Amino acid sequence: MVALWRGAAVTWHDLLRVPAERITVIPNAVRAGAFRAPSAEERHVAREALGLALDASVVLCLGALSPEKRVDLAIRAVASLDGVTLAVVGDGPEKARLAELAASSGPGRVRLLGPTDRPQQALAAADVVVVPSGTEGQPAVAIEAGLSGLPVVATRVGGLPEIIDDGQTGLLVEPGDLAGLVTALRDALDRRQELGAAAALRCRERFDLEKVVTRWERLLDSVISS
Repeated sequence: MVALWRGAAVTWHDLLRVPAERITVIPNAVRAGAFRAPSAEERHVAREALGLALDASVVLCLGALSPEKRVDLAIRAVASLDGVTLAVVGDGPEKARLAELAASSGPGRVRLLGPTDRPQQALAAADVVVVPSGTEGQPAVAIEAGLSGLPVVATRVGGLPEIIDDGQTGLLVEPGDLAGLVTALRDALDRRQELGAAAALRCRERFDLEKVVTRWERLLDSVISS
């Protein structure tokens, strides 16, 4: 059995009684060459295309608009931060409710931009990425953000702590902690260059698809030869 993060492997062993020697941890991965920190010109173009102010601080929430993603927390948190815009990119069953919440709590500062097949454009326009989920696996968006030189502020759930080195490449908060999310977003915006550079290095070293494929090849070879 292959787990994406150590916590999942421990759960399988403790609760499902899977023998530890039959569990291998191999993380999620992204092709590193598809994501990189944008130039100033690319950032300018991305913001113009998405209708975002060039001089604003932009927090990006990229993913499904479903209840477990807790996009409502991101909206409420950004509403507490002066001069910050939240760009929400995605679609799902929560869209109408989130639009109402955005209109009431963050009028003019929360933009629901719909789904995209160009995540690089959305990432190029952002300063920080937020993943406020109540539950998660090991979301590729956190890796894509890191490869794009962006810090991620996320909840301490699922495999997110394996991607984010808290305080070094991004910031982690407890699920549902609105006050903590506000503070973490403010800190990440203040430290975005430092955290983003460290995030890019970490994600290239640990989550580049080419490196992770090698681990899968070694595992499959060992299974075939056993």
